[in-house]
Amino acid sequence: MKISILIEDSKIETADDRLINEFGLSVHVRTRDHEFLVDTGQSGQFVLNAGHMGIDLKKLDFAVISHGHFDHGGGLETLLETVPNLPVYMHKTAENASYANVAALMPDRAGQMVFSLTGTYKLFSKFVGLNPKTLNRYAGNFHPISQSVEIFDNIYLLNNISQNHARPTGNRFLQTLEDGHLVPDRFEHEIVLAVRESDGIVLFSGCCHNGILNVMDTALQFFEGQPIKAVVGGFHLTPGTDPDIDRIARELIRHDVKSVYTGHCTGEYAYHTLKQTLKKRLKKIQTGLTFDI
Repeated sequence: MKISILIEDSKIETADDRLINEFGLSVHVRTRDHEFLVDTGQSGQFVLNAGHMGIDLKKLDFAVISHGHFDHGGGLETLLETVPNLPVYMHKTAENASYANVAALMPDRAGQMVFSLTGTYKLFSKFVGLNPKTLNRYAGNFHPISQSVEIFDNIYLLNNISQNHARPTGNRFLQTLEDGHLVPDRFEHEIVLAVRESDGIVLFSGCCHNGILNVMDTALQFFEGQPIKAVVGGFHLTPGTDPDIDRIARELIRHDVKSVYTGHCTGEYAYHTLKQTLKKRLKKIQTGLTFDI
């Protein structure tokens, strides 16, 4: 399969000067039978980048939004203006309001006092979810899922991610709105796309808020007896601790994952720490990068 990074936080040194990078992720994938998009970045820039990279988005069979955050689904409106009848798969709860919330760092008693005085934690929060107007305007394009499912031959969406390992510590900043209250986001809305090939499984993650080790456990259980040959996407390891990062690298090697392409929310420190153990297995994804798996 051929993979092209349409949007990532940085871009490759040899990139066309017309390519623009932004905080977010958008990945174009071409298999033998299908073309699809995983995420859209935070704006419509990925569409312009696709054109500069010689990719015709009108040939897409479908798109997937990995989870309900703006840096992965902010370009939805531009995508659906460009490809009006495109099916878009996302979790049924991805439309729920998501926030990056400094109030989550307050001591419980201080937080209770803030809520009693203001009736909300939103004064201390930034909305980071999907645009509700876009979701309403293009409601007919969306295919909500709530469980792992095969959407095309050998193309799967994995949900209900296992919780055998600790999730990234950076999740503590992220909350969702339930009954008017901000509560810690459980990331039930996160899905992972998997492509099954003759020599193994390729996993596409958006941010891995559930943790890459939990994602791998879920895939290994779902595709019993079949190896994971490659992982592409962010790992949300900012902030992270050395033991967490080292353990992830060791587990990737233990499961003999041949190729690991990561960037976006993985973080520079985590990337370089992973590189010390994974060596040639690890490669950085950047805007303008195209590669084959």
